[in-house]
Amino acid sequence: SAVLLPLLLILYLCLIKKERIIFIIRQRIIIGWLAVVGIWFLFRTLVLENPIHYGLVEVGKTLCFNLPAVLLYLGKVFFPFNLSVLPTLQDSSLSYGLISLVLLSTLLFFSKNKRYRLIIFGGLWFLLFLLPSFIHPNPAYVANFIEHRVYLPLIGLFFVLGEIDFMKKINFSKKSHLGLVIFFLALLSLITFRHLGNYKNGISFWENAVQTSPHHPLAHKNLGAMYYFDKRLEEAEREYQKSLELNAFEAMVHNNLGLIYSDEGKLDKAEEEYKKELEINPYYDKAYFNYGLLLYKEDKLDEAEKMWLKTLEINPDHFGAHRNLAVYYYQKGDSEKARHHQNEVLKKGTRF
Repeated sequence: SAVLLPLLLILYLCLIKKERIIFIIRQRIIIGWLAVVGIWFLFRTLVLENPIHYGLVEVGKTLCFNLPAVLLYLGKVFFPFNLSVLPTLQDSSLSYGLISLVLLSTLLFFSKNKRYRLIIFGGLWFLLFLLPSFIHPNPAYVANFIEHRVYLPLIGLFFVLGEIDFMKKINFSKKSHLGLVIFFLALLSLITFRHLGNYKNGISFWENAVQTSPHHPLAHKNLGAMYYFDKRLEEAEREYQKSLELNAFEAMVHNNLGLIYSDEGKLDKAEEEYKKELEINPYYDKAYFNYGLLLYKEDKLDEAEKMWLKTLEINPDHFGAHRNLAVYYYQKGDSEKARHHQNEVLKKGTRF
């Protein structure tokens, strides 16, 4: 979003200040922008060792595919009903967005003395700052369009709304106008306070996600996790199974099912789930660690050791794997290896 800001400033100079593009190019500020973007890109490349390879063609495809979300956001601006913590296109209605677009276009059409350049600038502000949220590198995951992403684009709509005759005539010294404004502020406040309940805790949050986006596998997976932490194992299992129905390759779900079956003493089913998780998610350290716990519980100590060593291969800072290996090696009589893993635990400032 920040990279788009220079482009928006150039549009402002061209449309509002009416500067010629040649004059803008000559300004030294553009050199500064290019330098900042260049440094940002360099640092980004150094930090992200394995960035997702995402070409312009893929970017264009996802932008086009997710473009209807403009109507989704426009509808939420003018009719902020059915709010969701994790909205998706599949489970959202675009009718409010269409109504908003028609209403806004009609009001602008009949407004007099409107400044077209300001309307164009505001519209481009709205679209440009929305577009980055439409880019989703992994098509395997359901795209979500979280509502707070409209806050910055919303400023552009204020420019557009400012050119409507009705908005220009609002006079706060008139009681009727002031009363109308207070009414709408009170209504929006009521909607906000009602929506706040969905952020009360993890269960409230993900229950709203499942209710408003029932076809999102992530929503079911995370609600299952909240139920698991709340010791509601039956409900957790149900949500995990629903997540897998929507996406058979949803990461971490089989591991989480393994935890449930392990807690219930269904060790064979737990082992089956851990194996499935590692088939689709071979670099998930927690699956190896939990599988190791299961094997240790079954008295398969050497196999558990292999799983915990694999855990550390993926995540050298995994506290649990170091701790368990230290205990295992002490029991085995290998004091040197035991001390090594014990020291790794102590290095992290954690009591053994």
